[in-house]
Amino acid sequence: MKRTLALSVLLFLSLLLAFQGCEFTQFEPSGNIITAESIRIAWDPPIVTNDTQVPVIAYKVYYRFHGMVDWILLDLITAEQNPGYTIYHREFGNGSYDFAVQSVSSDIRQSNLHSSLDYDAAPLGGWYLIWMRFENEQ
Repeated sequence: MKRTLALSVLLFLSLLLAFQGCEFTQFEPSGNIITAESIRIAWDPPIVTNDTQVPVIAYKVYYRFHGMVDWILLDLITAEQNPGYTIYHREFGNGSYDFAVQSVSSDIRQSNLHSSLDYDAAPLGGWYLIWMRFENEQ
């Protein structure tokens, strides 16, 4: 056990030395202020699920209030070649929201949620929606 601990410490120190002097850029999710009546979210479709090679037949679209933990199912939609979903202010109201998508394959397996806050979401580092619409806006 002492040898394993010593090797772990040595590995950590060598990695620390290897990265000294390197600059890292940390991308934070950006809040996007929207005043429109609706927005359309879109994503790149997987051709098949990664582990089973079974076609995707549907997507589950989720949302949550920004900063909260639990996701709320918004809709289940049929898979298309250019998947997307339109969200209307009248259904949400003003506030800050995160969105996520989950693919469902023909054998009913579901992927992990891919969130707008994920590091690889565009823009890089993720995003969340700040909806600020006032009644006099047309």
